[in-house]
Amino acid sequence: MGFSIAAGALLALAGVLYFAMWGLWQDIQSGGTSTFVDLSDAANAADGALAFFFFLAIAVYILLIIWLNIAYKSAASRGAEGMAWSSGWAVGGWFIPVANIVIPKLVINEVDRMSQRDLVEPIGATWKSMSRTAVSDWWWVLLIVGYFIGSLGDNLAFENFDYLIMAALGYVIAGAGFILGGVTVYKIGLRLRS
Repeated sequence: MGFSIAAGALLALAGVLYFAMWGLWQDIQSGGTSTFVDLSDAANAADGALAFFFFLAIAVYILLIIWLNIAYKSAASRGAEGMAWSSGWAVGGWFIPVANIVIPKLVINEVDRMSQRDLVEPIGATWKSMSRTAVSDWWWVLLIVGYFIGSLGDNLAFENFDYLIMAALGYVIAGAGFILGGVTVYKIGLRLRS
């Protein structure tokens, strides 16, 4: 959880620095007092935040895959029936291009429902009627939308610096997604330990 929150904070910081770069660029374009040195300093700070983010993000994804596999097995061991996924999908779903946008979230949804405290063991198929943790849905939406907007903005900014604001917004949104991901893992983990 700590790595995910730290990664989210770094990505959001990079987004804020991109907003600053965009503002500096607008000031330079309008003949203001900002200089290209100011812009370069902000770019270097943003690049540093992104570099640390990428190292943490790799650790987060590896730990998340391991956690999801263990969490799925733990939740299923409560006597669950009628599962659509398995602990194998908890790992393998991350490595299927395009499907990795959906499959891991579907596996997380099952773990989330099977780990609800209100269920009496053996939980059978009653877990299917349980609601998911709202923060789990927000985590996934913010992460996917943020990555899409941020990547698109980054690519477009190479041709037109004005699109940097799009990348900045995407990074802030995805950073919030990382933070909510850490909260989700923490909440589900607490339920599975009790």
